[in-house]
Amino acid sequence: HPEDAPRVRAEFRRWMNAGGDGCLPMEYRLVAPSGAVRRISARLTLARDARSNKVGVQTISRDVTELRSVQDALSHLGDTLVGLLPLASQGIEGILPLLERSRDAILAWDAAAPGDENQQTIHRLLDIGRRLCDSLLAATGDGIDRPHQNE
Repeated sequence: HPEDAPRVRAEFRRWMNAGGDGCLPMEYRLVAPSGAVRRISARLTLARDARSNKVGVQTISRDVTELRSVQDALSHLGDTLVGLLPLASQGIEGILPLLERSRDAILAWDAAAPGDENQQTIHRLLDIGRRLCDSLLAATGDGIDRPHQNE
């Protein structure tokens, strides 16, 4: 990803200038040929010959896009719930906008979840968050009918 490339190059140079010992963990984004942005977690180690000369870099990388999406969604939900505590004293008018924004964000993450082996887990976690927001909204008794997706 163009925004991550300078940081990744600088981290790699610092590691190599320091001798390249141990493992260099890094996370960065890349743009796939389809144009999709993926988040990658990588661990780099130097390959050395019998005389300990540097002969290459070994990389183990993993696509963590879905994992980070779930973490972001759960973090947002947690922030929402923590944010409800001080608003409780303001009455329902202070809580409703926060719940609505949280539910909308969860639905957007759910709709954007890519189709791979993690999709069912992502949808389950996001559904828990959506249902929690729906339950809290229903408990407010505001009478707004909110249709559910995927039901």
